[in-house]
Amino acid sequence: MSVQCTVIGLNQIGVSIGLALKAGNHPLTRVGSDEDILTEGKARKLGAFDRIVHNLLSAVENADIVVLCLPVDEIQKTLEAIAPALKPGAVVLDTSPLKTAVMNWAEVVMPEDRHLLAFTPTINPEYIEEKLHGLENAHADLFQKSVFLIGSTEKTHPDAVRLAVDFSTLLGAKPYFSDLVEAEGLTALVHHLPQVSAVTLYRAIQAQPGWREGRKIAGSAFINTLSSLESLDERKEFGQAMLLNSQNTVRVIDGLIEELHNMRDMISSQDAEALQAYIKEAVDGRMLWLKKRQTHDWEHVSAPEIPTTGQWLGKLIGFGGKLKDLDKPKN
Repeated sequence: MSVQCTVIGLNQIGVSIGLALKAGNHPLTRVGSDEDILTEGKARKLGAFDRIVHNLLSAVENADIVVLCLPVDEIQKTLEAIAPALKPGAVVLDTSPLKTAVMNWAEVVMPEDRHLLAFTPTINPEYIEEKLHGLENAHADLFQKSVFLIGSTEKTHPDAVRLAVDFSTLLGAKPYFSDLVEAEGLTALVHHLPQVSAVTLYRAIQAQPGWREGRKIAGSAFINTLSSLESLDERKEFGQAMLLNSQNTVRVIDGLIEELHNMRDMISSQDAEALQAYIKEAVDGRMLWLKKRQTHDWEHVSAPEIPTTGQWLGKLIGFGGKLKDLDKPKN
């Protein structure tokens, strides 16, 4: 009996998951679903999934693993829609930057013996500087040399956590464990703050009297700094992710304001030496981070020793005596 993995949301992450599973030739049935029929058609042409099923309930009713790759403002209604159709033992992996809010939504609507975990991806450093994030930029190796941040609660079944670990390995990544509070702090720091910076930068620039003429000469410095506006977390209800992680987001905004004041003071006082050192520290820091990110040279990544994928998937979904190891290719 085949293990079914259903991916809801056929964006770059969702389609890359399908392509990665296909490239590994693992004995899973890959099902894709999206609210947009045209998007489903594009994913079908890429061959990322064995089947495309538009109806949500039909897409998840036989799924052992459900991966949500959705805008933040569509997660709650999707969980409410699919919860009644999830079979016992099903594991839902949410790839969004939200943690506590999604877990709370799931606890309200999901029946007993269905499990949800945070499953936030990072991407292969080869693609880290890509500006576009649609399904056209999906890659089978998008998760190589990267980690999946896995978050759970004390209520989460240990086997569900093991399955998330195994699944990240199938996709070519390493698991990185974090409690939900820590994960939301990290998300605010490296995800929300760049988006806040881009929004406020654009508004500050366009509010200046010189913008009418300045827009004619705006170039790479302008567009590169605003690039995160092309990959916001919501489809329509912009800012929801920041509001649902407000305490951490406000904290990192306060840090940004302090740094802006520091730089303003240096410029205002014509302190060239301090300003040069201040900027150089940022330039050197970025280069060091990028080098480590590209080489995956971190001090420690929490990757525990685990049994074979087939053993844990089999134990979780009740096929332990029938499944071959999923980390072995199909014949």
